[in-house]
Parts: sequence; C-alpha cells; structure tokens
Amino acid sequence: MAPVVIAIQRDSNGSGLAARLYRAPVNYLGGMDPSLLNLPDPMPQCDTGANVTAYGQTLYGALANHQAIGSEIHRLSMMNVAEADALQFRIETPLAERVRWETLCRPQSQFLAVAPGCRITRLVSHISEGCIGVRTYILPLKVMAFVSAAGIDPRPELDELIAQIVAARAKNLPVEAQIYLGDQDLLTEMRAKAEPGFRFAPIPLSADAMKAEIKVQEFQFLHLFCHGGTALGVSTLEFATITDTASGADTGSVRLVVDELVAALEVQKSSWMTVLNSCSGARPAQHLNSMAFKIAERGSPIAIGMNDPIDAIDATQFTRTFYREVLDIVGKALSDSGGEVAEIDVSPAIVAVRQHFYQMYQNQPPGAFGRWSLPVFYENQVPLQVRSLLDAEMKARVDTVAEALRNLPASTPNDVRDQILAILERPPAVPVELRPDRFGRFGKADAGGNG
Repeated sequence: MAPVVIAIQRDSNGSGLAARLYRAPVNYLGGMDPSLLNLPDPMPQCDTGANVTAYGQTLYGALANHQAIGSEIHRLSMMNVAEADALQFRIETPLAERVRWETLCRPQSQFLAVAPGCRITRLVSHISEGCIGVRTYILPLKVMAFVSAAGIDPRPELDELIAQIVAARAKNLPVEAQIYLGDQDLLTEMRAKAEPGFRFAPIPLSADAMKAEIKVQEFQFLHLFCHGGTALGVSTLEFATITDTASGADTGSVRLVVDELVAALEVQKSSWMTVLNSCSGARPAQHLNSMAFKIAERGSPIAIGMNDPIDAIDATQFTRTFYREVLDIVGKALSDSGGEVAEIDVSPAIVAVRQHFYQMYQNQPPGAFGRWSLPVFYENQVPLQVRSLLDAEMKARVDTVAEALRNLPASTPNDVRDQILAILERPPAVPVELRPDRFGRFGKADAGGNG
C-alpha cells in the first residue's frame, strides 16, 4: 500500500502552518483542503518523557482537527506489525521542518514513530530530475565515508561502520568502502591492517578536492561524520584535516557548503543515500530548507540528518543500528530482485534506530529521552529503484547518452534525439526500462491526491 502523505504548507497568512491530506488509500471529502494547525508558540521542549509526550500529543490534536487526517492517523496508530504502514510528511515550507513530526503521539501516550505498525518519514516537495529513475549499479556496492569531526575521537564511529560492512559481507552482500580520515596515527594503523575491499586515505585538504572525489567515485552510500552548522544563511559541513588534528584545532579547516555537495552528487549520479551523522543536519536555517532536505531533493534519493546536535556516543549508536538494518534490507531486496529492477524501502531502518534510542533513554538521564526523535529521514517523491548492470561499459553508455540528451537545445528534433537513443540498442542492448527518455530523463514523477 502507498504511504499516507500529509502535506504541510504555510497558512493563508504566511506566518503559521496548515495541513492537508495529500494521499491516502481512500477518498475523503475535503481531504485536500488545508486546515490551519493551531500549534502553540513555543511548543514543549523535547527532552523529558513528559515534555516529548506533551509535544507529540499537541501535534496529534492539531492534525486531528482536519477530519480526514484525523481518520488516517487514528487508523495508522492502530496498526500492528503484520499490517505496518508508512506515514510521510510532505514538507512544502522550511517552517514545517522546525516541527518534530516524528514525535506524533496518541492521547494514550503512544508514539507512532516507535510503534510496530507505523513508519514516519519526511518527503521533499519538489521533484528533481537528478533523483528520478532507476539507479544502476555494479557489484560490489560501495560506501564512501568521511570520518573526521574536530575534537572527537573517530575510532568508535569508524569501528562501527567497518563492523557493519563486514557483517553484511558475511551475509553475502558484496560491499567495499573508501574511507577518509583526519587522524594520521589512525590512518596509518588502518592502512596496515586493512582487509581487501577497504581503502583508507587522508581527508582532502580543501572543499574543492573533496567535491572532486565525490564527483568521480562510484558509490551507493555517502557517510559524513563531521560537524555541521549554518552561518549567514549558508549551511556547511566541517571536517578536520590531519594537520588540524595534529595541532589540536577546535574546528576543522575544510568547510563544504551543502549546496556544493548537492551539486557534486548531481554530477556523480550513483548515490542511493547520504547520511549526515553530524550536528543539526536536519535543522533548517532561517527561511531555508535543511541540509537533509536539499540532498534528498537533488542529490541522493534518501538523506538522513539530525534535528539537533548529537553527541559522539549517540552518533556511533546510530551508525551501528542504522547500517545493520539498511544493509540487511538492501541485501534482501537485491537478492529477491532476480536481476530485475528493485524498489528498495529502507525506512524500517530508521524505525529500528528510534526504537533503540527510545529504550536506551527511558530513564537515564531523564533529560535525554527525546533523543530518539533526532534522526530525520528524508525521501524524494520517487522511490529508490535500482538495477544491476552486468558491466561498466553498459552503465557508461547509459550515463553518456542521458547526459548528451539533457544537453541538447530544447528545439532539437525528435528524430535526432531518437538517433542518439539508438546507441543503447547496440549489442548488448540496454533494457528498455533502464533507458532515459528523449530528454535524458529517467522514471516518472509521483502524483498527489488522496484516494
């Protein structure tokens, strides 16, 4: 069943929020009509159990004032494991990103995001050609990771990331990793004992060098363990170089602007997912969308960020649980695909993360209870679809033809475009479902409307 989608937009005055039922399994009279969300300002804090419950119940009550939405969230709250369904919040204004939709809580103090029958994610509101269509790949899958946050020991994060990749290999999912480090001693150690398929390199010395690496590498998973922040409306990710670490610098000297990261991912075209295991990657700047939103909109079909700063222990716990679940889901999906196109839903992995933190912080320390709601899962409107190509030559042909078609003037006749497309018919022919259209675009956009 398709996910239930609640669209969140600015209200008619432009100062608050309104909600409408964008998509549901049945038609509701007036479902697409927006209803004002009367949320108090400020909302409760998301720290103690009582405060997070109050926050989530306030959200539930405000959404339930829309009759159609109220019916759907009540239905979802009654789901069990066998009937599990998904709820997506379609973010149509940066103002909507400031709300912790993941805390949605029934009056009976049941959080839907950690219940067995509901998965809560966020949906970007715009469709970009860069994230539409089937993403082709060649085994082994590849992880690209930049692990270097100034002032934080990278070893626990690195160890967990490697452990989950090794565990996936033991389950017959071929995975390799290219990992960049900002600590010379750790880099030397890892290079000396590296298993086959693991490559280690120093953090690039500039943002331009980092972007160049991202553009030319073929990878499915991009993992960024760093600091993040926003200044003067510009969101950046900050990495410590080997020189920074050796000098004990409090901040990293490599600052990658998120818009430039997105542009690099648009060139790279192979990524399935980007993980911002950093401070506030899902927090919007004033009047601007968050880092995770921007990446899921144009760079990777899926992006995960954090609502608030996350400490190093929690970041490592996230890596352990999330990648264990994600790689299991991906392995099963690829195995079951039989070589055909596989549509992969990795949202259950974020449920496992939230459940882990929910149990971890039930009692101690009491002000940390709300940490389970920090990870925010953003999806593009078009689901992640992937297919394996037998060889690199076929993938290169597809990418080259698509790029050529996109760069043609709009006035180019269709017969000329068809001649270029015919390159993909040469033996070995590229499967029709993996070919771009006459304009170099892949796949189809999702249509809204409940019912």
